[in-house]
Amino acid sequence: MKSMVILFMVVKTASCVRFSEYICDEICFPDSAALTSSQSSLQCARQCLGNDNCRQFLYHNHQESCLINGELCCTGWKLYYTGSQVPEFNKSSVLSIATPANYLHPYYSLTSYGITGSDRTFLIVDVKGCGDAHIGLSKIEMDSSNPIASYEIVIGGSNNTWTYVRKNGDHEAGGHDAIDCENYVTFWVTWDNDVIRIGRGSELRSNEILSWSDPDSALDVKYIGLGTYALDIEWRIYL
Repeated sequence: MKSMVILFMVVKTASCVRFSEYICDEICFPDSAALTSSQSSLQCARQCLGNDNCRQFLYHNHQESCLINGELCCTGWKLYYTGSQVPEFNKSSVLSIATPANYLHPYYSLTSYGITGSDRTFLIVDVKGCGDAHIGLSKIEMDSSNPIASYEIVIGGSNNTWTYVRKNGDHEAGGHDAIDCENYVTFWVTWDNDVIRIGRGSELRSNEILSWSDPDSALDVKYIGLGTYALDIEWRIYL
């Protein structure tokens, strides 16, 4: 995305500092532990200038969040930097997986790729297929001895017209949405604070399709898997 120059009148040793703005477009999620609250990009700029090691900062207007010297330039964020060149950022890795139709026996576990529910509470995926793409969340590993996930997010179910959550095979909540046979469609899934949410796009908690809480127990997600029913599905997972 092309950057545009803006001017912040921020006093530091009686001088003005000019920042350039860059609109981020990488599909990723920044480290939440490093975020600070900030009501405006100007406040975030002041935080940066008060830090001798600050090279640039990122600001999210909707979340009112500031990130000093962030390593990822993620969609929904704006980068502010000094100098004439946009800083180079780490690119999020993308894992491509094709899951042939197998009627969910078993789910394809992501543990071997280093993706588990023990160290994350979200997943961002591109999905391509004609329907019935399944994301499994489970407290025990999904393999031949335990083929079904504790919780299932079904994207493009019911002849590619419906997206819903299942618990132990029973429908719990749903909303209208579908996938595409020819093109990738991006979805996000989160399961923090004992709530499963799913939405369209790469920005978490935007364009939400549905949310659901288990009335019987707290969520205990340790493993993540991908599943297909009668149709082949192609996935791109953002690590």
